[in-house]
Amino acid sequence: MTTLSLGANAPLSGRKVSLTVEVAGAAADASALLLYAGGRVRGDGDMCFFNQPAIGGGAVRLSTSGGRSTFDVDTSKLAGDVEKIVFTATLDAGNFGTASAVTVTSSEGHRLAVETAGRSEAALILAEIYRRNGQWKLRNVS
Repeated sequence: MTTLSLGANAPLSGRKVSLTVEVAGAAADASALLLYAGGRVRGDGDMCFFNQPAIGGGAVRLSTSGGRSTFDVDTSKLAGDVEKIVFTATLDAGNFGTASAVTVTSSEGHRLAVETAGRSEAALILAEIYRRNGQWKLRNVS
């Protein structure tokens, strides 16, 4: 497992990847957003979350189990004008300083550890999958 530090990125080797978000010590909701030019969503149909577990014609699918949220992404199904997918977590109560650990792992062997000490935010952008020069990459935003 390769750890990606804050701001680090890694190319994705295939068109399918899974990202698992785990928040320990706090109840959280994970979501994914399809972003287009200018870093904008087009509407509600671009937001993948517990009440809308598939978006983009099945390009992004969410499944949850206990405290884990797994997003299955198939970049070959994404519309050509999607520039990135942003993965977020929102706490039901409190802030991320109360969470004991926040991690994102990919099916390609990447681990993103999010520092929680001293955090005052109730919502975070954790990671993004973005297209650069025709190649999809994973970045630790945390």
